[in-house]
Amino acid sequence: MDGLDFSKPDKALESCYDTWAFAEICSILNKTAEANAYKQKALSYKDYWNKDFKDLTKRDVDQMQARGLYQGTIWQYRWFVPFDVAGLIELTDGETNFIDQLKTFFSKDLYNHANEPDIRHRRCLTLPAPIPCPNIGCTP
Repeated sequence: MDGLDFSKPDKALESCYDTWAFAEICSILNKTAEANAYKQKALSYKDYWNKDFKDLTKRDVDQMQARGLYQGTIWQYRWFVPFDVAGLIELTDGETNFIDQLKTFFSKDLYNHANEPDIRHRRCLTLPAPIPCPNIGCTP
């Protein structure tokens, strides 16, 4: 786990997810200390998220490979926190902003189903309210 890449915003979110997944494995194996340590490390996504994904007023948020991203955009990668949706809602300044930002994401057609980091696998997010996502056919 120490070899994970946290050098770029997208890599950091992906590595935080990998770290969380490893924490879950440790938990299943009853390695509580390791599980807790890796869960804490996974939550470091918040630092990266606040630095690179929070501010949507920057000009590059819908540009491919902005800020060194390998693929995808800031708008697409910002949702890649499937292991801490409650934390993500908090980072977006609450439920109302979270929902509004998701609606903007879909209404401005920022969703890209062909792109690996996009929101397609996050249909299962436990959202605070039904949000129609017509582009991917997941109207709750």
